[in-house]
Amino acid sequence: MAEVLTGGRPDDDEPSPRRPVPRIVVVLAAVAVGLGALGYGALRDGGHAAPRGTAPAPVSPVTVRPSPPGAEAAREARAPSAPPSPSGPLRPQFVGPKQPGPAGLELLLGGAALRRLDAASGDLQPAGLPVPEGYAVERLVPVQGGVLVLLQQEAAPYLGRVLFLRSSGGAAELVRADDVVAAARPGRFWALRNPPAQGRPATLLEVTTGGRVLLRRPVPAGWLLHADTGAGLLVAAYRSEQPAVLALVDPASGQRLRTYGRTRSVVVATSRRAAWLTPACQVFVPSPEACFLVVSDLRTGGMQTYRWPGVSSLGVGAFSPDGRRLALASFGQHGFDRPAQYGRVWVLDLTTGRPVRLPGIGTPEKQAADLSWSPDGRYLAIGVRWPDDGFQRIGLWSTSTGRLTVLPGRFPGGYPPSALLVR
Repeated sequence: MAEVLTGGRPDDDEPSPRRPVPRIVVVLAAVAVGLGALGYGALRDGGHAAPRGTAPAPVSPVTVRPSPPGAEAAREARAPSAPPSPSGPLRPQFVGPKQPGPAGLELLLGGAALRRLDAASGDLQPAGLPVPEGYAVERLVPVQGGVLVLLQQEAAPYLGRVLFLRSSGGAAELVRADDVVAAARPGRFWALRNPPAQGRPATLLEVTTGGRVLLRRPVPAGWLLHADTGAGLLVAAYRSEQPAVLALVDPASGQRLRTYGRTRSVVVATSRRAAWLTPACQVFVPSPEACFLVVSDLRTGGMQTYRWPGVSSLGVGAFSPDGRRLALASFGQHGFDRPAQYGRVWVLDLTTGRPVRLPGIGTPEKQAADLSWSPDGRYLAIGVRWPDDGFQRIGLWSTSTGRLTVLPGRFPGGYPPSALLVR
């Protein structure tokens, strides 16, 4: 008999009325950090200059964990070895040849304000979306006819807003929510509203981009939405401090359709694939057990597993448009009884199972680089923030040459939250 995931009464608040805001350029989004949740209680995740030259750093081989019965066979894979630990306080680093980006490549920089950056000219302009004081752009989700914008309040993380920016111009606030993913059906999305107090359920909403609420149902507090596969919603949640259960759920009935396993965190998910860390992967402390990165085919249940350094907690991921590569960024870490470690960026080839570490990139404690692929998959955009100084630097990694270049100049951007998007 299928397990049913239910809660109590939903929040009775109606979606916020739509408010017109200026026009904005539509972009493709790629940013997410997910500590998931299917149970009760909420939990969110939270140098030395490299030599000039842009060849990716080699990595060390390690064992691959066998896939479960019925899953596709695990390929030989190589996982990255942990880079040397620096001494002293960690400062952000982004070292590489400075060079303008290709013509026609435009980036959207989130954070406390929304700005458009022309990669070739370096021209930085307001994107036309005024962000209310105390809010920041946390996520952008492309949907048919525009892009969804999730605004979050840093001081009150359960008072989020979802806006829709139309490709034809204009925008509207659609609903108050704290999590959002695109729906499999065009012109719709799923939103999650967290409870205002402990002991109450969260509310799951299916909403059209015109602001009409099609479904409203209670769900256990602590859910995080990761993707709509068409067959169900990929969700995860913690039960107290236990690892999350990653599962496919029927949003209409709450039935659990498939369980993928327990996870420390979901790094990234699309309608077809998800990348997640096993429970032994610790966030900021070393793990005595083996840590594995799992890449799951959400439709077949097949899995590829890669051993990963247990002290190198991955926080951000992005699948390339062709599905052949997975870009990964880890959090910088500063333990009390061990040397500090920079957060790094890797690109994992999902065909060969071989990752390469991009040189010259380092993020300090509790920070990970922002990642976003260009729509044609030719470039990976990388953002590294200098939070104390309120700016960020942007780089581009070319899939054809394997070269990493840094765009000239410094651009506004703080932490948390932040968003980097390419179109």
